[in-house]
This record gives sequence, structure tokens and C-alpha cells, in this order.
Amino acid sequence: MASSSKDWDKLPFEILLNMFGYVHNGKLETIHRLIAQKYLSNMKDMKDMKQCQLVCKGWARAAQKTIYEQIHLGRNLQQFTCTITSYNPDLAALVKRVSVANDIDSTVNCSNCVASVFTQCIYINHLLVGGKTAEKLVWSWLLLEDMKLENLEAITNYLYRTNMDLVLYSLLAVKLRKTLKTLKVSLAENQDTTSTVSEKRSYGHIIERLNSFSSLENLMITNGNPPSYQTLDQAIDDRLKTLQKLTISKLELNGWRKEVIQSNQSIKCLEISSFRIDDSSLGYLISKFKTLDSLKILSLTYKAKEVAEQEEHWTELAQLCTSVKAFAISFEFNEVNIKYLMDKCLDILQRTESHERRLRIFLFDIYTPADRSHDFSPPTNEDMRMPAVTIRKSSTRLSFIEITGNTEALRNAIMKHMANYILLRVWI
Repeated sequence: MASSSKDWDKLPFEILLNMFGYVHNGKLETIHRLIAQKYLSNMKDMKDMKQCQLVCKGWARAAQKTIYEQIHLGRNLQQFTCTITSYNPDLAALVKRVSVANDIDSTVNCSNCVASVFTQCIYINHLLVGGKTAEKLVWSWLLLEDMKLENLEAITNYLYRTNMDLVLYSLLAVKLRKTLKTLKVSLAENQDTTSTVSEKRSYGHIIERLNSFSSLENLMITNGNPPSYQTLDQAIDDRLKTLQKLTISKLELNGWRKEVIQSNQSIKCLEISSFRIDDSSLGYLISKFKTLDSLKILSLTYKAKEVAEQEEHWTELAQLCTSVKAFAISFEFNEVNIKYLMDKCLDILQRTESHERRLRIFLFDIYTPADRSHDFSPPTNEDMRMPAVTIRKSSTRLSFIEITGNTEALRNAIMKHMANYILLRVWI
């Protein structure tokens, strides 16, 4: 790659144009497109490439920046190291995002190569490591006292990956607390049973020092459910002024009875993958998050079906939805009155006329509330492909309700039951 990068100014116009189309997913930057069209329209003889070469020469640096900005390292580690240390050291300054595969240790002199990469590529801001082998190699080196990556904003983006080396991750996160914008923590008392005492203590050390992460924008909470509302409150209190997004893999909180809590004024985006609620859960969200712009709940289930039948529950849900600019909520029910459910959902949409909104409803006829336990996984891609009844309220905004079931018999029953109801409520 290094040797060919020196020949960009010699490439034919058409080849370079196609290359840019590929690296930009078919979208050229406006200025490059205009230059290309100008020279293409003025070309009298396609065999004469002088004009084309002038254009290509002007694009050489932009092409290198596009290619080297995001790098994947695995078996190619040694080749990439040679490129940035011997063939063309200037390319190291272009590297911003690095993903490291577990097969990186198959490289000869692997440790030295890793050291060279992070010594040369000092502008890396995202580092994603895919496996414990790579973690021990890369994170251990980054923990060295003389190692300084002053622009590193994220060392993981994998919310659902829980088998990482917690000790190394915690130590590195604390070291990078001034620059990290994305951080993953666990608030569960009983973390993974395979976690050692040292790992649990290390994660606890992060939580105790959350307020020292002065650049933190995205907090990811995983590994189970917080033991109390107070635990969650302490993690996302208003002292984290920079925090804008909160992502939670699983949430089920017990014991809150509407006591006074400190609201959060900084978080704008809340995403919950699996949310199992009781009759006070929504009240907590309303009290805690006062300035949300966006709310997404991938799977909302109920501890008891009676909760979904309470008028207060739907009043609180409407209050929560009207307080945000955009929301997407997927409900899951074991037993429900379809007409009652649709009435409540349509009422929410009517109250949020100027919002972007989406309500998706899954009905289950083979599960009991007890089956919808802590280890429930969000709907699979197969679930998402199930036939659905869709109601759209607006042609100018993203706004609709989908209702579907997990068996063909239930879906047929829904279609039969809802056909006249939809015509009456929407089309007339």
C-alpha cells in the first residue's frame, strides 16, 4: 500500500474516480466531484491523461487520508508497521481509528510491532480490541508510564461483550479518564460468576471515580441490573456535566417509591435494550431525566400484566413520550386486550403530533410472566421479520405503530381482529 500511495498522481482519471467512489461508499465529496466533472467535460481526447494527472495529484493526500484514517490490524500487523516506520512514516499521522483482531499475536515480533504502531500513530482516538488475547497485548502496553495517547476517546464500543479483561480495562480507563468520551461499566452487585475478586474491585474503582472522567459523553451500563435506584442515581448524578448519552443493556429496578431524587440535566439520549418494569419504573425515568431529546427502548416487558392495565401506567408513558423529541418503544405482552392497547398507543401518538415516534408491539401466546425473566434477550432479527400491522399517522414524520405476534395463528388472529378497527380509526 505504501509504495502504491506514491503513484496516485500517475493514475488515470477514471480509476481514481472509481477508487473514491469505493472508499466513500459511492459518495464523493462535493469539491472533488465538481473538479472531476469540470475536467471530464473539458477532455477532448480520452487518451491524453495530462489534465487527469493534475487532478489526481491534487487528490493524493485526500486519498491517503481516507484509506489510513481507519485501520484494521491482525495478520497484517507487520506489514502495516513497516509502512509507517520505513516506507512512509508520514502516514502514521493520518490514523484515527484502529481495530485489533485476536489473531494479531500470529505476527512475528508482535509486541515490538504493537509498540511501534502506538508510538508512531499518536493521533488515534478510537481503539477497538476484539478479544482477550489482543487485550492483554495492547492494553498492557498502553498502561506503560511513558505511553501517552492524548487523543484516545474510546477503548471499547461493544455494549454486549462482557467477557473482556476487567482488570486491564479498568486500569486503562482510569489512566485515560481525562480524554475518554465512551466508557462501559457494570452496576450489578453480582457480576459474572467467572469474574475474580480483582476484576470486581477494579470495576468498582471506576464507578467510585466516575466524576473524574471529565470528557465523558457516552456511558454504557451492562452486566446485569443495578441493585437499587440509588446505585443508578449515584452513577449518573448531575456532576457529570459532559455526559450526553446513557446506554443500558438490561434494566430492572426495585424498591423505588417516589422518594426525592436528583434529576439529571445533561443526558440527551437514553437507550435501554431490555427494560422490565413495575408500577413505579416509568415514574422514576420521568423524575430522573428532565432534558431528554431521544428515548429508545428495544424491549419493554412487565413484571405483572396488571401493570399494563393500569390507567396510571399509560398516563406516565404518555408523559414520558411527550417530554422527548423522538422516541422508539417496542412493547412485549403475554396477554392483552388488543383494542385497549391500540387505543392507548394512538392516544400517545396524538399527544406527540410534532415528534418523531415509533411504537412496536409484540404479543406472545406461549410465555408466562415468569418466563420473561432477567435473562430475556431483545427480539431477534427473525422476530423483526414477522408480518406486522402498521398504522401511520403522518406522511412527513417517522410515526407509526406495528403490532405482531410470535406465532402464525396469533398473527392471523390479530389481522382478523384489527382489520375493521384500523379502517375505522385511521382511514375514515
